[in-house]
Amino acid sequence: MSINDIQVIYKNITLIQKSLISNENKANELRKSFEKLLKKELNLELNDNRVSLYDMINLYIKKKQKYDLEYVCHELRKDLNQWSHYTDKKLTNKELNKYYVRFKNIVYTITGVKYKDKLNSKSFSLDNLKLNSKQKEAVLSKNRITLVRAGPGTGKTYLIVGRILNELKNRNEKKIFALSFTNKASTELQNRVDDEIFLTNLSKYRNNIDTATIHSFALQYIQEYFKENEKKFNFIIIDDDEYQDIKNDFMGDEEKIRLYLKSNHLWTFDNIINVFIKTIKTNKNFQNFLSKQLNEIIIDEAQDLDKPQYEILSLLYQNIKNLKLFFVGDQNQNIYAFKGGSFDNMIDFFKNEKDFKVIELEHSYRCSQNILSFVNKFYNSNLFNAFERQGEDIVYKEFINKEEEANWIAKLIKESPKLAQNRQSTSCNYN
Repeated sequence: MSINDIQVIYKNITLIQKSLISNENKANELRKSFEKLLKKELNLELNDNRVSLYDMINLYIKKKQKYDLEYVCHELRKDLNQWSHYTDKKLTNKELNKYYVRFKNIVYTITGVKYKDKLNSKSFSLDNLKLNSKQKEAVLSKNRITLVRAGPGTGKTYLIVGRILNELKNRNEKKIFALSFTNKASTELQNRVDDEIFLTNLSKYRNNIDTATIHSFALQYIQEYFKENEKKFNFIIIDDDEYQDIKNDFMGDEEKIRLYLKSNHLWTFDNIINVFIKTIKTNKNFQNFLSKQLNEIIIDEAQDLDKPQYEILSLLYQNIKNLKLFFVGDQNQNIYAFKGGSFDNMIDFFKNEKDFKVIELEHSYRCSQNILSFVNKFYNSNLFNAFERQGEDIVYKEFINKEEEANWIAKLIKESPKLAQNRQSTSCNYN
């Protein structure tokens, strides 16, 4: 795409903004500009309407390997699509302006060309996130190690997003890796970051942020190290189910399993962790390589990491000067204790570190105070409802069997005027 084509796209955004048509029609025109941008990038004819915006986004992402743009492009597409046909809904100026800013940041990320006009992306400010005092204290922590104890509903993901963006604002070149315990949680965290960053002037630093599980993190840097040293990475990663099949084939004989994995260049998830630990311990070049890649690691659900995973973080901390570790978790929500996950592992590796700060979030945005007070007694916690909402009284009842329980719940709903009128919004949760 030529510079002139890019400038035309930008100028068209300004023309749409200044036009006298309705906000709903402006959104539809913005959608057409989005289509033109991708048609130019994909060398499609501008009057060719056979390819949908959805398909053009997917084609562009695949062709240019711009997977970091996939979520934000599709979210904007979905937002703009709702205005491409007649609707009784009204689009506010505030929401429309968000569309403009996100689209401009997408154009800039795709083309690398910035266009200066009055529609500049807003500067990131913590004030826009409206954090409570404890959340803000955590986001602003300058300690090398920060542990945020975050109970249920305390806004930990919101806090992590704030931490990432604020660190990038203060040091644009900073490289941040956010670790989550599952692939799904990792994707959700990256999406939350993209929701915020593409509304600010920090979108150009989007590539400084990575999210992944700790296994993907370790594998990524091993592979990148191989590539930098012009070595071929010829190992195949197998998941737990595939590993179990191999164990069954060899009837649990560990030596035969080990030889089979080695001869076939197969790595399990545990192999990835073990190879990373061994390499960082024994290979100075690998240590130097990593020191150029990382400035801060944010660890979500830190209570679920086991000892080898904490050992990785400890070794990185020891070998990378000024590396910051930002842990977020809650021991009461530790669901992987059976796999060795615990905050005790953190204590084992970092108990002698002095530059260590612990912050406990106190306000829950999810549950009423009556529920929180009940939970506090069991978990030795001190959570308060952020909106001072007391909520309904808690009823504690025991039943002989599940049929008696179900009958009691049905009777409660039937006889309660409030519940009877709102049956569609009434749910029963079983734990």
